[in-house]
Amino acid sequence: MKNEKTFYMNLQQSEIDLIKRTFALVNTIGDLTARFFYERLFELSPETRLLFTGNMQNQRGKFMATLNFIVQTLDQPQTLQATTRRLGREHARYHVSEEHYQLVGDALLWSLEKALGPAYTSEVHSAWGKLYTLLSDLMKDGARQDSTG
Repeated sequence: MKNEKTFYMNLQQSEIDLIKRTFALVNTIGDLTARFFYERLFELSPETRLLFTGNMQNQRGKFMATLNFIVQTLDQPQTLQATTRRLGREHARYHVSEEHYQLVGDALLWSLEKALGPAYTSEVHSAWGKLYTLLSDLMKDGARQDSTG
């Protein structure tokens, strides 16, 4: 299990602050941001559409609620790590594979760029990219734990 220092070793406080500030902006247009995300995900990988059998409006709400939780708990690494691993276990049960994580990361960064417009800088890209890498690694750990019992 990764400890707090390991979890944040590549993420500086200034990057955490930048993530919080930019999320506050995209959260004001949350449904649109989520639409951008899913449109891009389905464009990159049309077969992923089959993973989403429910109401997409509800799914977009869940997506933004999850992002909100992540951003709100950046200062609570133990909570964030435990929840992220649990999400990985849950997503494994929905047949999300490790290959999907790269697609999701690409779609996330693209949707943030589209939602933020000129506020999407190289620093924003780097900070969100680092965060997504940390989170996806934890989710994959959780998924592997689920498959090994």
